[in-house]
Amino acid sequence: MLKLTLKLAFVLVVMLLLAGQASASNVVVTFDPDPPQPPGGGTNLYYLTQNGLFSVSWQTCAVEPTGVLPSGSTLLGDTACLGFANDTGAAIPDVQFTFTVTSGMNGATLSCSNDDPYLSINNCASYGTLTSGETVTLDFLATSASNDVPIDYDFYLGLGGSAVSANDLPQVEVQVPTYDPSTLILLLAGMSALAVAGIRRTA
Repeated sequence: MLKLTLKLAFVLVVMLLLAGQASASNVVVTFDPDPPQPPGGGTNLYYLTQNGLFSVSWQTCAVEPTGVLPSGSTLLGDTACLGFANDTGAAIPDVQFTFTVTSGMNGATLSCSNDDPYLSINNCASYGTLTSGETVTLDFLATSASNDVPIDYDFYLGLGGSAVSANDLPQVEVQVPTYDPSTLILLLAGMSALAVAGIRRTA
């Protein structure tokens, strides 16, 4: 009888754990630079002309011209996307995305992924369970110059997961540090350079 009771208790615990995992909500962010295209190759992109902090609006995760994505993108089917073109005249070693957690994301877990070698590390693991009103700054970084987003590359951010709703999308800002090529040697030596900011949107 005791053995049967223990078995039943074990089964109950396992069922509760599985139910908890099934009901757990999540937020998934995917960074996906695209192969190089001619400048202006994407008609719905945000063209980044210089470094700075910019407010942007989420875009549709569909193939152009309906949405912002190129054909075959792995972000098709995500809830919301952002598309950019590196029109700065320099490679981009670091991209930061900042958003405020919405009420629908409260209690969700955050994860990030990258679909290719560019800007291949991120700080997602530093965030635990998300809290409504919390400010999240996701930092995608290159491990070396060969992992920078090259000049004239288009790159994209996808937002998905069970806690993300098209009717409850967070406001988002993008920070893209870029550097004058003449300062690159100083930068690699540990010195930083100041620059002005600019962005333009294609239609």
